[in-house]
Amino acid sequence: MNEQFTKARKDVEEAEKRAKDLLSQLQQQIRQCKHVWTDGKYDPIIHPGGYSPGDPVGTMGVDWRGPSSWPERREPRWSRECTICGTKEYTTKTVPDPSAQRPKFSH
Repeated sequence: MNEQFTKARKDVEEAEKRAKDLLSQLQQQIRQCKHVWTDGKYDPIIHPGGYSPGDPVGTMGVDWRGPSSWPERREPRWSRECTICGTKEYTTKTVPDPSAQRPKFSH
């Protein structure tokens, strides 16, 4: 095997190992962070609307599909961010509140 490719493969393996180690260190630091969260903000998941022209003319049959369209749909979601480590957290759960919906985060 060509020496140039062998060295390149070795360099890639070392870089992958280094990235894995750094990611592990970061995750440990995040777990140890005394999170200070920003106020939760409304951050909906947007499912775009669309249009399907259906099956082409002349393909009529029992499984023929006509044209159809659907509107954009927004799924309620809230997000917050730690001001220390920058970790983002999302939730779609809410706490019952007679005056308004409030986000419910797990921590």
